[in-house]
Order: sequence, then structure tokens, then C-alpha cells
Amino acid sequence: MLTTSLKILMLSALAATVAHAQEAADPAPATHDIVQAGETAPTFFLRQATGESFFLTKIVGPRAKEAVRKPIVLSYFATWCIPCKKEIPQLEILQKKYPGVGIYLIDVNEPPDLLAAYIEEYEIGLKVLMDRYGKVATKYGVVNEQGVGNLPTLFIIDEDGTIILSHVGYKEGDEKEYDEILLGLTTH
Repeated sequence: MLTTSLKILMLSALAATVAHAQEAADPAPATHDIVQAGETAPTFFLRQATGESFFLTKIVGPRAKEAVRKPIVLSYFATWCIPCKKEIPQLEILQKKYPGVGIYLIDVNEPPDLLAAYIEEYEIGLKVLMDRYGKVATKYGVVNEQGVGNLPTLFIIDEDGTIILSHVGYKEGDEKEYDEILLGLTTH
């Protein structure tokens, strides 16, 4: 027979699990300022998961060479994020539809070996940038100084470096809005 204290411990664990699941389903609003549409995208440098360097200023903004300037999508994610796993395949479809747009995933606060295993397991074909310590995510307001935030968070940036869309979270159908914006950015 279970003792009363063991029953209480089991019920407490169950309640904590349910509460955690609810928080994951309905994340608390961010307690920091996410960069918004109309603002200039903060510049940054990160390493790609492949080891190559990525400089935002080489692709968008006034310092980018005309031949390589293009609109981009930045989607901040983590391997544990369930909505991120749903958004990534939709971004891969958009990458195929809009080859002239750079679509990048930015992994936040995770070790490279965990990220590499995730990329392999889920056969991710998009370029993945590593924000190992969350510095760029903090700069964009995706996470606060303590590394707390909401994922995924997606930004669409035009070739001039202006943020066109700042979007927190993912639900089925969000990709339709992304598609409309990318269509507008690629048909001048």
C-alpha cells in the first residue's frame, strides 16, 4: 500500500508536470522588448552549424554588395521547442518557393553537439546559425538577459535591413502570412 506521504509526493509531481505542460502550451508574455517592424535589424556575426561565418551586413543593409543583397528570414529556435519543430518544415517549403530569399534558423543557448544531432535527426536543409550564448537573441529582444523568452520568434527583413515582420510563436497557418510578405519582397 502507498503511504500518505508517497501519495502526496506523486500528486505533487503530477501537478507540477501538468503546470509545466500548460506553461509550454501558453508561454507567458515576453518581459523584454522585441525589435519591431519598421526598425533597422540589429547587425550581428554568428557561426553557421557548418562552421562558416555569417555576417548580416553582407546580405542586407547599405554595406551589403548589390549583387548579394536579398531579403532574409531569421527564425530563432531551440531543439526542445515543439512549435519550432512545426514551423521548420514550413520554412523549408518557403525556401524552395523563394530561392532568392535567405531563410536562416538561429539556435539559441544550446551546445553544438546537441544542435548537430538535431539537424541530422530532423534532416534540416536550411542554414542554421549558432547563438551559443544567446547574445544575438538578446540583441533582438527574443530572450532577456537571463536567457528567458518565447520561441520560435521570426523576423522577416528586407534587403535594406528593415524589419518587415516581427512574429512570436507559431501556429498552423502563420506560414501564409510569411508567404504573402515574401511574395511582396521578391516581386519588385
